[in-house]
Amino acid sequence: MKAYQITEIGKQAEFTDVAQRPVGAGEVLIRVQAAGICASDLHLQSPDYVVGPLQKLFWKFPLTLGHEIAGEVVELGEGVRGWEVGDQIVGGNGVGCVSCWQCNHQRSLCQHRPPVFPGLGYDGGLAPYVVLPQGFLVDRGDLSAQASAPLPDAGATAYRAVRHARDVLTPGETVVVIGAGGVGHFAIEILKATTNAKVIAVDVRQEGLDLAARVGADACVMSGPDSAAEILDLAGGRCAAVIDCAGVVPSVALARAVIAPGGEIVVVGLAGGHVLVGDPDLPPGVRARFSFGSHRRDIYEVIKLAQAGLLAAEITTFDFDDVPRMYGELAAGNLVGRGVALMPASGA
Repeated sequence: MKAYQITEIGKQAEFTDVAQRPVGAGEVLIRVQAAGICASDLHLQSPDYVVGPLQKLFWKFPLTLGHEIAGEVVELGEGVRGWEVGDQIVGGNGVGCVSCWQCNHQRSLCQHRPPVFPGLGYDGGLAPYVVLPQGFLVDRGDLSAQASAPLPDAGATAYRAVRHARDVLTPGETVVVIGAGGVGHFAIEILKATTNAKVIAVDVRQEGLDLAARVGADACVMSGPDSAAEILDLAGGRCAAVIDCAGVVPSVALARAVIAPGGEIVVVGLAGGHVLVGDPDLPPGVRARFSFGSHRRDIYEVIKLAQAGLLAAEITTFDFDDVPRMYGELAAGNLVGRGVALMPASGA
């Protein structure tokens, strides 16, 4: 079958012909219906990507990309329980060991299981079929494949970031979301659905600001030299939280410039920006954190929000054959919302 793969980190991905591997015990064969594309996939193809020791130890190549998967169960491996052929699913994070400190506190990285996921360690969903451990499946109910594919990653990542900021978002407080893209527009929707905070969106593109307005942002600010002053004016001088979905140096600098004393900065983007602890320019009592991925519970919550009509992905769909071109559009900043590849109905 045709799959979009990288042969090693730092190399350009391309379509290759691969054999469909057999389904093992505890695994499920999924016919992929839709698969989202993510900037993380671009990072893996960059020669500047820093390979960690756990990746060297556990990741397997060649690797089929695609960690946002929606599909249908077509075959059950030995010992699989709770799933039937025909079930409509999304592929999300696994269940972890359920006993370590990280798992017990609903953190995103289990201490006892390696950080390998579909498309990030072993074969993902940019292929007609993918084999997943049963613990990675989440029932999507009556949600469509294209609408639900981004939920386990972009949606759940945004949900976790909002969870980190929620303690300071008492009614009437202001939260700033920087970067109204694939993750940021989810963060705006989740904030509007789960808090009474005023949401100010910031982006470098008018298309991003238009998207932010469509999904409920109370105010939108074009990124520029006067952004901080404009944000503080809109916020009445106080921003209780900033969720930075860009993670670049200028966006983190903006977060530092507008955050109130005792506020929360949550950095989601992976683009080199960082908050210096003890920076004399940082207001007292500010807590800053890097929010990585999500917990399985976050996936359940975003699916419930979507099923209730409170969360709707803004997506750009395209044919599977157009995956290379759409990664180029993503790299150029031309995609609005999340890009989702639609797979052939035949599974060919």
